[in-house]
Amino acid sequence: MHAFLAALVVVAPAVPAAPAAPAPPASPEAEEQAAAAAAAARVEEAAAKAAAAAKAAGDAASGAAAGAAASSSAASAASQSSALAGEAAEAAAAALATVRGAAGAEAFRVHCAPCHGRAGKGDGPAARWLDPPARDLTAGELRWRSTPSGAPATEADVLRTIDEGVPGTSMPGWRRRLPAAVREALARYVLELGAANFDPDDVEPPIAVPDPPASTPALVAQGGRAYAALGCAACHGPTGRGDGASAPTLKDSRGRPVAMPDLSRPYARAGDGPQAVYRTLMTGLDGSPMPEFGQAIKPGDRWPLALYLMSLRVERGPMGWLLDPLEEQIP
Repeated sequence: MHAFLAALVVVAPAVPAAPAAPAPPASPEAEEQAAAAAAAARVEEAAAKAAAAAKAAGDAASGAAAGAAASSSAASAASQSSALAGEAAEAAAAALATVRGAAGAEAFRVHCAPCHGRAGKGDGPAARWLDPPARDLTAGELRWRSTPSGAPATEADVLRTIDEGVPGTSMPGWRRRLPAAVREALARYVLELGAANFDPDDVEPPIAVPDPPASTPALVAQGGRAYAALGCAACHGPTGRGDGASAPTLKDSRGRPVAMPDLSRPYARAGDGPQAVYRTLMTGLDGSPMPEFGQAIKPGDRWPLALYLMSLRVERGPMGWLLDPLEEQIP
């Protein structure tokens, strides 16, 4: 019986394993992220090596100085070691700056040059389709600053713009797209592009922005009176819609027409919140028709005016903003 059953068993032939599917090619975005991460890793590695070299040189100098009391020859050795330590620290700092500069230049080439151009002059291959146009970063006219008009921006100012982007323009925020080390290298590189326009010894500290008071109807009304007294409506219009009598004639520092921003929109290019509005009033926007009003606004009117401008903002939802251009065409 067992022999009979064994004769009925059919042994299935072995099925060859299916070849493994090839891995899908990496997207351009993934490749850029990988390149940015590699650049960030190189910057951090160089920083660690520079710090280690500086520490070793400092330890050597300290050790030599400790033995200086033993003899005059030891004092001479300590002096030489101290000089060598200073040279080593300077060399380490220079090496780190070189690596960071290279990382910033490469990140700019990949992420910024399509709009701003390889040299940062605002003439990249995509620039012709941008409205407002890409900035010429070599002019040194960085609008969103914390420093007085005509002074160079700080690294923190540039980094804030890189991180947050510029709402209402083609400039995106890069905080979630690039590692912190790459964004910081980019900020330093952007400052270097416009550094020739400034005296390196002529550095202005950022303008202090105090904490805002709570908005009240009385403060907003006071700000409205300041808005009228300062002539803001001539450019921005009576309700801040950018339709003032002077608006059609305004141009930037390169002679290009400027579209006045609509202050009723729930965002501002200079940043969100009353502190950003206050900062813009105090510093102006270099390269644009917007001057600084730090000296023109009475100290007691500064926050009321900022709060009044915040009160002009209207939440309309996505459909409201889509219909806005149509409303402007209806007589």
